[in-house]
Amino acid sequence: ETEFPEVMGFEKFDIIIGNPPYLRIQGLHENHESITNFIKNNFKSATGHYDYYILFIEKSLELLKKNGHLSFITPHKFTNAVFGKGIRKILSQNKLLAKFLNFGHNFVFKDVTTYTGILTLKNKINETFLFHRIDQDIPTKKLEMYLQSMRPKDFVKIESSKLSEAPWSLHTGIKSDIL
Repeated sequence: ETEFPEVMGFEKFDIIIGNPPYLRIQGLHENHESITNFIKNNFKSATGHYDYYILFIEKSLELLKKNGHLSFITPHKFTNAVFGKGIRKILSQNKLLAKFLNFGHNFVFKDVTTYTGILTLKNKINETFLFHRIDQDIPTKKLEMYLQSMRPKDFVKIESSKLSEAPWSLHTGIKSDIL
């Protein structure tokens, strides 16, 4: 409220873009049990030893207008980790996924060893979504050039009904065709 007073009159947002914190909940419970209890009681996505970015996704969805867009760069670990079950359930049941770019084993940020993806959601029912996984190793300094060369045909269209709270197995190219 103090940092962005000009937007505090709005109830919902058309677009939310961000890079939420990549921090695990481990250790918080021992020192701040009241905070972890609050999170468990107020966030459906808080399952297992979740990361904070999961909570940011859920809260941002509450702040998004109907047909609004959310785009976060986050670790892609939620797609198959046990702690991602809650957010996978929210995203799959509501068919919110519009596009997902998985950077595979490439590091997006210099000197940061986190495997990331760009998650784009649209606050409406999306019967399909676009997916691309970068399967080749690309040096961080050349990643921007790779992204600029991407075309719509580089993404595969996947039916949203194929997703659930179970770990997501998303592939492109020949792996996608075989599966």
